[in-house]
Amino acid sequence: MTKLETNIKLKRDKNLISNPVLAFIDMGTNSFHLIVFKAKYNNYEVLTTVKEFVPFFRRSLNEHFISTQGLKATVNTLAKLCLTARSYGANVITAVATSAVRESKNGEEVLETIRKTLKIDAKMISGKEEARLIYLGVLWNMPNLDDKFSIIDIGGGSVELIFADKQNIQFAESYKLGSARLTQSYFGDGIIKQAKIFELHQHVKGVIEPACNRIVKLGFNSNKNLLIGSSGSIEAIAKLNFLAKKLKFDTLNHSLHTLTELEEVLNFIEEWSIKGKRIKGVSTERNKTILAGAIVAIETMRCLNVKNIMISQAALREGLTIDNLIQQNLIGDKFDSFKDFRKTSVIDLITRYTNDFSHCQQVANLALQIFQQTTGKLHNFGDNEEHLLWASAMLHDIGVLISRNGHHKHSFHLIKYSGLLGHSEEEINLIANIARYHRGSYPKESHQFYTCLLDSQKDLVLVLSAILRMAEALDRSHKQLIAEIKVLPTVSKLNANLKQNYCFYLKLKPNAIIDSEIWAFREKREYFENILKTKIELIVE
Repeated sequence: MTKLETNIKLKRDKNLISNPVLAFIDMGTNSFHLIVFKAKYNNYEVLTTVKEFVPFFRRSLNEHFISTQGLKATVNTLAKLCLTARSYGANVITAVATSAVRESKNGEEVLETIRKTLKIDAKMISGKEEARLIYLGVLWNMPNLDDKFSIIDIGGGSVELIFADKQNIQFAESYKLGSARLTQSYFGDGIIKQAKIFELHQHVKGVIEPACNRIVKLGFNSNKNLLIGSSGSIEAIAKLNFLAKKLKFDTLNHSLHTLTELEEVLNFIEEWSIKGKRIKGVSTERNKTILAGAIVAIETMRCLNVKNIMISQAALREGLTIDNLIQQNLIGDKFDSFKDFRKTSVIDLITRYTNDFSHCQQVANLALQIFQQTTGKLHNFGDNEEHLLWASAMLHDIGVLISRNGHHKHSFHLIKYSGLLGHSEEEINLIANIARYHRGSYPKESHQFYTCLLDSQKDLVLVLSAILRMAEALDRSHKQLIAEIKVLPTVSKLNANLKQNYCFYLKLKPNAIIDSEIWAFREKREYFENILKTKIELIVE
């Protein structure tokens, strides 16, 4: 065994010892799904899975607000799931929120309450990130997939539509076509009529057809490429198809169902729904939303012109599991292209919006040097915050594509709404805010997106944007003239309100003249000094 292989094995063994059992909770709109698993190299052992229906979450889809009663029910349900996870030895529990929380005005406060009350990690993910994780779950569940394929995942609040192969995602979007959402919109009074069913068919087709056309243009071939369906609604109609044919089955996983068969199932669901009858074979809660979910499935199949759909019983929670193993380097070569996906998504966004990659990279390098040398002295942030600073520095100038004037504000919006895969919604919002304050006015409570941050997030934005301002100042000329920064303490009499004073000792590249950088440093250091409560000066080698 080589030294490199030995080091890799030691790292894997260390990860397995420090985090042998982990748990993820998918906070869906219809239900919460818990998975507890034991990490293994190139695999994982599922210890238990639990599903809890959450009808209290559905109201937030219309109200865009999670009530006090809804929050209390959320915490109680999560507490129950956490108790189960810990009984299996889970020492790391992460709750991941999707459409119901990300569309609620108080979504951030809800997650903060969950974190403080239950002492677990809780984060919100975008629709695009949800699609990426579903893709990973399906890919793991169906390792023999060949060529290209599409995935449709029908949740309670949203539908994710994906087109990909085993190496890359070519199309991933989220649409507000979830079964609970559509049920509330079209059958909220509990009365189901043929006219409303027709309206729902038309609405779904109107939303999904343009997306399907894009997938076809990207290369999806209905004659040879597979359509895969995942999550509760798809599984429910697949089960009804088996029951209708009186076929015995041990699992729905990898089962194939034709469009003709599922159209017959849909006709049955529509007929019984109009009569107000309960559909046998699915749960009481699923009965309330199965009609809308089935319509979405059928219209998608029709728009893609496919004759069959294959069921995958792996989706978001399995994707979360696989993504975690990938980031711990516990997955082999077949998932190499998904390692360090966070950095890859940042690079993809840069190349989409700017050609000045060298400047972005220089600012990021300088920012990280300052961050690392002031850790434990001027701030106490760690690895994740370091990544946020790096991403902000790399993306701080992409707004120039729109206009040089006010480009920091344009950068904010491009980062916030472009969909940085591999990041939670909170992380994207923080990256956007840090980049926004690399120049211009200081953060103010009158700034809409800054004032919405939690106090701890505001502190993070202040510190990291101060570091970013100094790094950006030290490449004012965009010529990458500084080879290295050393942040050194200075001997001086300290003010009682200040921390240790420091100097930035610059090592320059040969023949470098940094007049612009010196000017910019003097212009921008006041913000750094005020936020980090220190004094800094510049020394050039």
